[in-house]
Amino acid sequence: MVSFVDTGVLGGMVTEVATPPSATASGPIQFSSPLEHARVGNGWGTWSHTYNGDVYWFDELLEGNSLTLTFPQGTQAFYVYLEPDFFGTASFGVSSGLAGTTLDVSGNGGATGIGFYSDDPGQNLLSITIEKQSADFSNGFGVGEFGINGVNGVPDGSSGVTIGVVTLLGFWGLGRQMRRWE
Repeated sequence: MVSFVDTGVLGGMVTEVATPPSATASGPIQFSSPLEHARVGNGWGTWSHTYNGDVYWFDELLEGNSLTLTFPQGTQAFYVYLEPDFFGTASFGVSSGLAGTTLDVSGNGGATGIGFYSDDPGQNLLSITIEKQSADFSNGFGVGEFGINGVNGVPDGSSGVTIGVVTLLGFWGLGRQMRRWE
């Protein structure tokens, strides 16, 4: 997996972000709505596990309650972290069309990641959709800390699309189609 680094202007609105040069997928990740480019500590207050990179803020008051990230051709694996823009806990549904889950995420330094991959070379990931399911806040949410398949390929797993959830405490498997890291 290869991490993204955005050199764009902070505070600007973006509709896509370029994949890293060492990614095997070619082309940008596209957002279904314009997002404000921030960085942890510079426009975005907290995250988790000492990450201090790029975050893209989704304003649900302007854009609704769901965001879709569309991937370039050749995407076999992708991960993204998300965090609500308030200091409570919010629920999110995240899906790729073939696999999905619900996450409860803390807005006080609790960014949580989720990853999707396909071990079938003929089945690329096309997109993921993140939907805010909590009705108790309307500040939107941030997405960031992206990673995409690089020159070393994708993780091993069962055939089809698999998802994983990344937080901080350890690893356990939840069947052959979903894996969680906490």
